[in-house]
Amino acid sequence: MSEQVHIPKRENVRAGVPIPMPSWYHMGGRSVLMTCVNGHSHRLDHTIDDNGGVRPSVQCPNCDYHEFVILDGWVPPTEPA
Repeated sequence: MSEQVHIPKRENVRAGVPIPMPSWYHMGGRSVLMTCVNGHSHRLDHTIDDNGGVRPSVQCPNCDYHEFVILDGWVPPTEPA
């Protein structure tokens, strides 16, 4: 668990469409749903920097997946003026 793992963004979440593993989905604002390599999806309660770096490390609550991750394709939300 020393290097950062790049997690691809998934654009669509629809019934019947397989979820790539691992992947992440933007739920609005800084809210993210991430799916680990074992297929467990959970909402990240982490800090996400403007480059998609997630802190602290992501640990799946359902298995032994535990990594420092970067959310590929992350675009930081614009703050209201």
